[in-house]
Amino acid sequence: MVDTITEDPAVKNRVVQDPISEEKQKLCVKTAKELEISGEAMITYGVWSVIEAILVLFFGSQSFEKEMNDIFPETVTASERMTVMVITLVIVFLIIAGVFGFHYYIGRQAVREARNQKDGKLYLVGSGIMFLFCAVSFFMTLMHKDPELDLLDKSSTLLFSAAIVFISLDIIYSALRLKRFRKEMKGGNADEQ
Repeated sequence: MVDTITEDPAVKNRVVQDPISEEKQKLCVKTAKELEISGEAMITYGVWSVIEAILVLFFGSQSFEKEMNDIFPETVTASERMTVMVITLVIVFLIIAGVFGFHYYIGRQAVREARNQKDGKLYLVGSGIMFLFCAVSFFMTLMHKDPELDLLDKSSTLLFSAAIVFISLDIIYSALRLKRFRKEMKGGNADEQ
């Protein structure tokens, strides 16, 4: 907070708070809270992505086991089939873990930035990648004309894609805004960024 000392002898040495600085501090706190909430939302979305992937994998319209059985010819033995299924499941779970890790990293770094515990920019790049991927996914789902995809599935996919697009953009916007406010409050020039 920037304070000024007045020149009036009656109030000499009394500190007067600068109202502009006080307003900037309020905006800084508000922006930090927005960044923290968006980071937590990104982590929550990552958890939901894991749950959704597992549900679709095992309980979707085509279960994993049925899909695998359709792929193999009749001549493949049960042990070969089981080996391929286990390897495939391991790979799928590694991909799911990677997707969750990506969400968690972006969200956790945003929360740390909001709490002034970390000053980094790599999570902003990740958030930008997440934005691009989900924006493309949103528009592809919107344009996709599949008669098997019912309105509820399409609506939920569009809703979650739009939410992650918003969360990703909010993380980028709030983080850059928060960095600017903190720099201004330290006495630096915000235009130097």
